[in-house]
This record gives sequence, structure tokens and C-alpha cells, in this order.
Amino acid sequence: MLAAARQLLSRSDPSSGMYRPLTLVALALFVVMCAVVRPPGSVMVFVIFLLLPWTWREGWAGLRWTLPMSAVSSLPLRLTVYAGQPWLLLLTGLVASGVILGVIAWLRERELRAQRNFARTLEALDVGGLRVAHAASSAEVVAATLRALEQLGVSEDIALVHLEREPRVLGASGGFAPALHLTLPALASLGQSTGDAWTTLRGVDHPLVRVAGVIDVVPVHLGEPQPHVRALILLSRPAGRAFPPAQRTMIDAVVRLFAARLAQHQAVQELRAAHEHTLLALGLALEQRDFETQGHTLRVAELSVSLARALGLGEEAQELLRRGAYLHDVGKLGIPDTVLLKPGRLTPEERAVIEEHVTIGHTMLERLPFLPAEVLGIVRHHHERWDGTGYPDRLRGEAVPPLARLFAVVDVYDALTSERPYKAAWSPERALAELERGAGTQFDPRVVEAFVRLQRRGAEVAQPA
Repeated sequence: MLAAARQLLSRSDPSSGMYRPLTLVALALFVVMCAVVRPPGSVMVFVIFLLLPWTWREGWAGLRWTLPMSAVSSLPLRLTVYAGQPWLLLLTGLVASGVILGVIAWLRERELRAQRNFARTLEALDVGGLRVAHAASSAEVVAATLRALEQLGVSEDIALVHLEREPRVLGASGGFAPALHLTLPALASLGQSTGDAWTTLRGVDHPLVRVAGVIDVVPVHLGEPQPHVRALILLSRPAGRAFPPAQRTMIDAVVRLFAARLAQHQAVQELRAAHEHTLLALGLALEQRDFETQGHTLRVAELSVSLARALGLGEEAQELLRRGAYLHDVGKLGIPDTVLLKPGRLTPEERAVIEEHVTIGHTMLERLPFLPAEVLGIVRHHHERWDGTGYPDRLRGEAVPPLARLFAVVDVYDALTSERPYKAAWSPERALAELERGAGTQFDPRVVEAFVRLQRRGAEVAQPA
């Protein structure tokens, strides 16, 4: 009977706000029909054809209307068909109709709950997938993947483990959280797997991991399938039960997206590393030609990054400074050896030729599409002065690009503390004093203050106790 009722309900899906008024009209007609025709079993007929579709539409919420209507429909029967009959007969019909309505409401509520859960799962999968897809770094990919798995509600204990050198926890929640950023040597053997099959563990042998019971281990291949698994996702089983196929499918979808984005970011990092090594090689090649600046490129790169960090600049600015340091004097490749390698002080004419190296370098590098404008700004403007008397564009104050102002301080400091054919190397304290004298005229005062503070603090740390 339930199957027949379900088939009937599938044809009667009330979706408009007119259904309740129409049902009330039908109830009035039913009362009239009972008074005139006195059909037997009219309660069951009313329940099946009028009240069940309403109950099927709203689930438990529909019972607050359909049960009273079923009771009201019995009154005409008591006055007509069942007049003079025991009340028990009528109550039996009411109970039967109530049971039918209750069963239908229960079936519908299960379906509605499944639909709501499915909608929430789809939304979590969609939102989580977008976060993973739009993550701007490997760390953001890990965080977005962890959050997506949490929102799917697949497990209370989740860990993302990288296996590149040794098993290290990159992201964790629940009982795995205390092991975040730590190594889990017990997982090293799992990296030998080559397939996509899930495996299981009985706990993790680590004093900080608070996860008991069965743990499912999901392998992650970065990019195309590799001989070895590159990452693992650990999930504790909810209530000790295995994940149903639907949840495994969702987890695998998140894992595939995580693997694709992580592989993409690692490829970008490798490309950036190749670019950086190329730029560094170019700077070092210049040092082989200009013997008086041996080691200058690496020193100013390191000092620039340290100063940027002290000023609160982010990793992106630090990377831009590093590239600018590698290339800042690349224009000297276009300066004649008779001027560049002259032992002694330069004449004004020779000084003018040397000053052309910033525009030569800018012209050479602006043809490279992967170099940001900030790097080109360092190359062109690191000899500008705060008072506007520098070169090549005589920019003044804040008009000088910020990273160029920062690098100018570092570049001069290294030049002062390095030996040149025409001068001995200055002591660090003497060079810092010279920078302080140039603050507000040659250099940005705020940058000088931060650099001097950084160098003196470093000198204090380096002194023996």
C-alpha cells in the first residue's frame, strides 16, 4: 500500500500556495457529500486523495494541518454513516488514517533531510573547491583543503601530511592538531605505495597525536601518477565505521583538486626558482667582469631582504627586492671597460658614462615579460636621492619607488664597507654614521633609521658575552 501511495504522491506534488485553500474547499464538499450520499470508507478516501499529498509536501510540519482535518472529517460520518454505531469503530478509522499520515510524513521527512544534507554537501564542496582553486600559495592550498574537508563533516580528526623528504604535517585538526608542522616518521613506509587505494592505520605512533581507533589514509599523487605517493590525508573514521561510498567519492574529489592545485603551485615555485637562479647568474657574471665588487650581489640581496623584513614588508616585497638586488647593476655590461675598470677616481665625463648604467639596465630588462615593474624600478631608480638631485630622472622624496629607496641605503652601505681600488673598506659604524648624515638629503630618513637600528642590534648580538 505504501508503494501505491508513494506513486500517487509522486503525481500529486502540491507546490503552490493555493493547495491549502483548495483542500479546505474539498473538505467542505466532503462534508456535504457525507450528509447527502453517505459513502462508506469516506475517511480513508479523504486521507488518500486530499491529505496525503499535503503531508508528503511538508513532512512533519504538514501533520499540524492534516491530522485535525482528518478528525474534522469524521464528524459528518458520526452523524450519518456511523450514527448509532459505537465510537470505537470511528476511532479505529481515525487511528488508521493517522498512522497512514504519520508514515507518509516520516518517509517524506527522511527524503527532505537527505535533500537538505545533499544541498549542504554540494554547497560545502562548491565553496571549498573554489577556495582551493583560488588559493594563491601552497600554504593556502593546504589550509583551504583542510577547511573543505572540515565543512564536509567527513571526520573530526584530519591531517595533511607531505612526504617529499620526511612525513611532515602541513595541516591538521582535531586530534592531529598538536602535531602540526611536526614529523611523523611512522608514516614514511606509506609513501612507497603507487596506487590510489585507501589504506588503514590503527592509530599513529606519536606522543602528541590524540587519535585512537581506525584511521583511513588517502594517497595524494601530485600531477601525473608518480612512482611514489607525495602526500597523505589522514581521516579518523566517524564512530569507527567505514566511510560510505558517497562520502569516499566526495573526499576523492577534494583530494584530486588538492593534488592538482598543489602540483601547480610547486611547478610555479620551480619556475620562479629557475628565474631567480638565472638572474643571480647574470649578476654574478657581472661580478666576474667588475672585479672590485666581488660578492656585492649576494650581500646586498641578503641585506635588502633583512631590512624589508624589519620594515614589516611581506614575502612578495622581499622577493622583488632579491631580484632587484641581483640585477641592479646589470646595465654595467654596456659600460666600456676603460671606464668601468679604471683604477682610480673617474673624471666628470667618465662619471656621466657610469651613470648611464641604470638606463641601460632598465632598457635591457624591460623586454623580459616575467620581471615585475617593481624590479625594473629598483634597477632604474636606486641612484635617485631623497632631495631630488640623483639620477637618472631626478625624482624627489616619495616619488622615488619605495623598494628603490630601501635598496639605495643597502647599496651605499655595502659600497662603503667594501674595499675599492681608490679607498679602503670603512668600518660598519663609520658607514652607519655616514648613512645617518645622508638621511633627509640622499636617503629616506625612515629607511635609514630602520637600517641603522637593524645593523646595530645585529652587532650587539654578535658580540661575545
